[in-house]
Amino acid sequence: FPPSTPSPFPHFSPSRPILIIPLNTSSPFLHSIVSHPMAFLRRCKQVPVLNVVAGSIAFGMFLIEGTVAVYEFQHASESFLALISCIVFSVLSLTSLLYTWGMVARNECMLLPLLTRQVILTPLLGVFIIFWWIGALLSYFNLVHYGSPISSLSTSEFFVITGLVLTVTFLVFAKISIVLYKGYKRLDSENLELLSNNGFVPRSNTFPPTDV
Repeated sequence: FPPSTPSPFPHFSPSRPILIIPLNTSSPFLHSIVSHPMAFLRRCKQVPVLNVVAGSIAFGMFLIEGTVAVYEFQHASESFLALISCIVFSVLSLTSLLYTWGMVARNECMLLPLLTRQVILTPLLGVFIIFWWIGALLSYFNLVHYGSPISSLSTSEFFVITGLVLTVTFLVFAKISIVLYKGYKRLDSENLELLSNNGFVPRSNTFPPTDV
């Protein structure tokens, strides 16, 4: 401080000048932290972790499916199957991107395409695994005329190892579907709570309307 300016700290006389930077609390967010620190901490504890996890899983699925779509697109001119695979994975990546975008925009309608896809693909994968294990059982009795593509494995060993991998994949796929569905339910309930706080009461079709 200059000599003519009285020090705001009369009991503290440093030998060197000090610089005091005032804390600007004009920002509403910063003002809420400074004024109500405990309320801010409680609000931090209420961060929807489930929504973040579900959105991150969907974004990871988008990256994987988009990468596969780009890879198949590079070989689409050489094989018709690669072209079909490119189209399929492009559509799948679009549904995953819509889910992630819906989580960010807090729009539960954008989450439905991915959930519908999971509802369709998960039972189909389960049925395929059941038939695969039936084939693995029949291979032990030499009733499956299919040679193992891996020379070091017999037909029955190939069926069993592949069946285990498919079973683990199915369990992970089902768990992902459950997390995505819980994220949708959480976002839907939060939006309904927000509407009710704003004075909107959703109509229930469970009971007939009354005079009240």
